[in-house]
Amino acid sequence: MSKTLGNMHEDLKKAQNSIQALSKHFDGLDKNQVAEVIKLTESLKHQNQTRGAICSRSNKNKGYSR
Repeated sequence: MSKTLGNMHEDLKKAQNSIQALSKHFDGLDKNQVAEVIKLTESLKHQNQTRGAICSRSNKNKGYSR
């Protein structure tokens, strides 16, 4: 049980470090600016997913003939 607790404590510390590192990118921004960054991030992810789907479909259509 103490080993599990130790693992959980280590995981928590890693998560806290990740949050701290990510939150530095938002320092100095107000709520509206943070919302804009999040909205832009979601838009870019959607673009990447769309491109991935298009590339995946076009690669499936490239067959190899002998």
